[in-house]
Amino acid sequence: MFLAICAHESKLALTEAGWLSENAVREWCKQYEPGTDRGKRLGNTKDGDGYLFRGAGYIQLSGRANYESFASDVRINDPLVVTRGANYVADNYAWETACWFWNSNGISNKIRNDIAGGVDKERVFLQASNAVYRGNYSSSNTSDGEFKWNNRLSLYRQIAETL
Repeated sequence: MFLAICAHESKLALTEAGWLSENAVREWCKQYEPGTDRGKRLGNTKDGDGYLFRGAGYIQLSGRANYESFASDVRINDPLVVTRGANYVADNYAWETACWFWNSNGISNKIRNDIAGGVDKERVFLQASNAVYRGNYSSSNTSDGEFKWNNRLSLYRQIAETL
């Protein structure tokens, strides 16, 4: 589940620059500036935070609050994460941020508990994906809109078949 979620979230690129032009990335990141609802939820407080703390790594860690928490983790303890932002994270901590986010949010525990409780593995995967993306998933909405469930499920099935 972790690998499929990482593959979907990152599109196997370490920042949005892997699939968007620089201008498109800067335009996209405006929705994460401090004055926006999304920016506020991510803890962005200064102009330019939307771009500086844009998605980076295999789970696309986003937002000042997440970067600060990651940077201050005792296993990392790297203040350059917060001063240099997304490109630095992509170059130095692509997998570490993914693992940190996964563990910090207790996603493996949720997966284990749901599977032990008899929940279908694909439904568990959907819930784990939503825990990472925090999109607008509801159990009745598995369309391929913003959440892109069909793509997520396809990646999950491909990876599950190879393991």
